[in-house]
Amino acid sequence: MRELLARIAAETNRAAGTTLVVGAGHGAELQLLRRLEQQRLVLVEPHPQYASELSARIRPTDGEEVWPLAIAPDSTQPRKLLVLSNLRYSSLCEPGRLLEHGPNLRKQAPIEVSVRTLADAIETVAPQTDANNLLILDAPGLGVELLECTDGSLIQRFAWLIVHASAVPELYRGEQSHEKGTERLAGLGFVRVEEDPDALYPEVVTLYRRDDHRIEVLRQQNQVERLHSELSEARERASWRAQQYQHQLAELGAERDGLLQRLQAADEVNARLTASQATLTEERDAQAARAERLQQELDEQRASERDLARQLRSMTDQRDAQAARVAAAESRLEALDTEIARLTRDKQALGEAQDVQAHQLSTLNDEVSQLRAERARLHEEKQALEAGREEQAKRGANELIAKLDRAEQKLSTQQQRIDQLEYELTESSSRQRLLDEELIKAEAQLDLVKDLLLREQTL
Repeated sequence: MRELLARIAAETNRAAGTTLVVGAGHGAELQLLRRLEQQRLVLVEPHPQYASELSARIRPTDGEEVWPLAIAPDSTQPRKLLVLSNLRYSSLCEPGRLLEHGPNLRKQAPIEVSVRTLADAIETVAPQTDANNLLILDAPGLGVELLECTDGSLIQRFAWLIVHASAVPELYRGEQSHEKGTERLAGLGFVRVEEDPDALYPEVVTLYRRDDHRIEVLRQQNQVERLHSELSEARERASWRAQQYQHQLAELGAERDGLLQRLQAADEVNARLTASQATLTEERDAQAARAERLQQELDEQRASERDLARQLRSMTDQRDAQAARVAAAESRLEALDTEIARLTRDKQALGEAQDVQAHQLSTLNDEVSQLRAERARLHEEKQALEAGREEQAKRGANELIAKLDRAEQKLSTQQQRIDQLEYELTESSSRQRLLDEELIKAEAQLDLVKDLLLREQTL
């Protein structure tokens, strides 16, 4: 690639720009690239060993830098770098007939590498179109494909291109031919200058130069083709519109005839409508009078409905008040029933007590009668003893007197008991009369409440 770089250095008349090398290897052409005296030199190398060697050799202060990654048609991450025993033939593509031309090549363990697209790399470098920019594509098996999938305006930022491709079809599986790459670049305004005589078969290295005049011609041709295409489309649209207009004119003519016929029919209808308008006016007046009468009747009916509504509200209020009174009367009735039951129980208990007291009084009366008879007998014995002998009288008098005193004392006690029972019997009789009176009053109130309930339910 020495002669190609020397020709670039000899023929350039542009300001120093940027050199982007895709597949820089271990930097064999680094000194040759420095002779171009570019402002920036970007070396892209995916293999870690080569990238490390390049990083040790570059001069960052002179605008040199290394990108340890691979350039691929898409940015799917990560990608496998298929490593061969000769590292410069390592690729992201599976080797095809390459192993036939290099029988000593051996596959080694693949390496995962980061990738970027060529478009992303160019936009990152951002070369100026009017500078002496150089793009070197040394991506085995992918050089032509990278050109195909990258926007042409980005490739046109470079004044020079050096593309490594295969002289043998299918050197790598799926690889596109270098003729297709030349055709792609010719369509972008690049001229094929020469091939590198130092390239080793089956590899071909081609130098391309951007022809600004050719690019302008291609731009004008594309513009003319675009204008022809637009003109053809405009003619087709005009022809289609003319057909549409003719069709619309025919439809409008038919519509005009139809409108004339409809206008004649409308005149006839208008005459009939004029004739019937007077009749409709009379009917309208009659309907207006009828509507007025109906409105008056409606107003009267609404007034009647309002009166009925007021009466209904009044009756509802009365019903609610009666319901409240009925509820109060029912509560009072329940209380009276409870009171009557209590009075009845008290009356029964008082009757039983009176019976007991009457029995006790009868028993006491019997005892009093017996005591009185005993006192009379003792009095007679006392008189008999007084008539007896004085000695006997002295001996038995004291006993009889004592016995008589005890009988009188017992009689007095019994008399007090009788008086007490008679008093209690009198009190019981009074309470019995009071209970009878209260029971009669309660029954009268109960009858009154029942009568009120019956009358309110009837209402």
